[in-house]
Amino acid sequence: MIKKCINSIVALGLFTTLFAVSPPEKASAAESKTVYSAKEETNLDVLYEKARSGQTDLLLNSATEKKFSTKGQLNGADQDVKVENFSTSQLLEIKRDGKKVIQSYATTSFAEPKIQKKTSGEFTTADSQGKSKWDTSIGVKAYSTIYWDIEYDGNNKEYYKFKKMTGGWTREDKSISLSKRTVHYGANGSARGKPWVTQRKTAYPTKNTFTINPPKSWHAITKSYTGSLGGTSKVTLKRRSSTWTLQLTNDAWAS
Repeated sequence: MIKKCINSIVALGLFTTLFAVSPPEKASAAESKTVYSAKEETNLDVLYEKARSGQTDLLLNSATEKKFSTKGQLNGADQDVKVENFSTSQLLEIKRDGKKVIQSYATTSFAEPKIQKKTSGEFTTADSQGKSKWDTSIGVKAYSTIYWDIEYDGNNKEYYKFKKMTGGWTREDKSISLSKRTVHYGANGSARGKPWVTQRKTAYPTKNTFTINPPKSWHAITKSYTGSLGGTSKVTLKRRSSTWTLQLTNDAWAS
């Protein structure tokens, strides 16, 4: 935990330094260099605890922070089931390329359906204290990670680049079956020299984990009052005669 906090402080110091010093008038490809890097945490249990406790490496101002959103929902369930949402972002790299500064992030979100009180319904019950953990609450949870860049150009304009999306569903209760897995993802908004670009696709995973790479032709979108970058996963859950749809929206940026 201390090491992670130190990493965040160091990254913040690097970020401040980068923008406190004016870039040179002329820059060459030889000046491109990585000024900060960190090993990605991929353990879901660790990421879940970080998300629950509100830890994040996202180095954004307060106005931009409000653009991040995560939302989960379970359609078809009774009122005793609530979906809790958590998210955390890891700063993986800061690179300076001439006049540009590029921050690379991995933003992970979770959607966890939980029983609010003892019930004899289709889902298993949570513990009596209502303090179910990642691996002990209701039978299925959704998670996803958006890999994306924030690029600051020489004029301090911001651009957001969709790089990759991974995710899936955990199933602790084997009596619940999963089907109709769907992932919608995209990056929409204004881009360099373009007033608006719509970049949107849908994937249909056949397994409970997925990795999606967007087309290389996709543009980085400009920070503006309108736009979005992220993805939404959906899965149909069935247990005996009951069915539900679990949905998780992970928007690294949305306005």
